[in-house]
Amino acid sequence: MTTLQRPPVRIAAPRRAAAWQIRRVHSGDAAAMQRFVDALSAASRRWRFHGAVKAGAALVAALVGGDAVWAAFHGHALIGEARFVRDRAAPERAEMAIAVADGWQERGVAAALFATLRAEARSAGVRVLRADVMADNARMQRFLQRHGFTPRLQWDGAGDSVVFERRLAAPRPWHRLAAWLREHGPLVPRRAVPA
Repeated sequence: MTTLQRPPVRIAAPRRAAAWQIRRVHSGDAAAMQRFVDALSAASRRWRFHGAVKAGAALVAALVGGDAVWAAFHGHALIGEARFVRDRAAPERAEMAIAVADGWQERGVAAALFATLRAEARSAGVRVLRADVMADNARMQRFLQRHGFTPRLQWDGAGDSVVFERRLAAPRPWHRLAAWLREHGPLVPRRAVPA
């Protein structure tokens, strides 16, 4: 008599998410930014920069040189970047951009970068975030809508992009204090010096 055995079943354990760190970008990150932009697929690069671009020294300097730029790092590899740039005529408004390395998309990196960007923008006094997204970038459009953005009309004549906006609430007083502490460090009480 032959006994049939069940084939071995492998139960997949949930994959542990790879850790990354988000921090402000500084001039020492130029080489990592260069590698990041070079590694983006043609579609990702086109969607991020609204056209085909080469990652030359001028572009990398502009990407690293902003004062509201954050990046996600996995070890020493830059895997995503986010920024906002204030409107000079209306400083309470800012345009934002996010890009994530192709191999890291759909893994929470963009959401984590956006949470950092939103908190920093709020504490900096930005009340409206704007994102200009290419019309064929459906993934980014869905991402923005999931995060509270609404599409707005744009009358530029080209019709190749969609503008999204999201209002930000004014920061509460403790958010301002937290931002100040991040910038200046913790308060250290002074000790009384005996006379």
